[in-house]
Amino acid sequence: MSGRSGCGVRTSVTILLVALLVVGSVLGVVLALGYLGGADSLPPVDVLFPTNEYLDGVRSRVSPGDLRGDAVDALSDARYHGQCEWGDGLVDVFVYGPQDGGGVPIGLFSLEVDGELVVQDLGILNPSALGELEDCLPPEFLE
Repeated sequence: MSGRSGCGVRTSVTILLVALLVVGSVLGVVLALGYLGGADSLPPVDVLFPTNEYLDGVRSRVSPGDLRGDAVDALSDARYHGQCEWGDGLVDVFVYGPQDGGGVPIGLFSLEVDGELVVQDLGILNPSALGELEDCLPPEFLE
């Protein structure tokens, strides 16, 4: 009987260690984004949706470190593109998905580096941030 309880303890410890690793990773990403330019310099991306087919397509063509102009050209197939100032940088919003409403708002966040705008991060915009970006979103996202 004690052999089984030892197995349960090991399983519980393993689950606890995995949970701590996940929490540590998320905190590391949050701290890294803060280090890049402060919490106000990049709009929040939605960590609930780390990937989908549209975001995967964008990431296959654009990466952090790319020049913003090249990235905008690479994403010219989006059904909508708008841009807004955000803190010390710029956010470009690209909407992918069906024409009949909805869609996936993907944000491309750029900061000036050595006189050029450089992509710092990209991801699906958090729905809570859409109100702050109303000047660069299509009308259907503001209804």
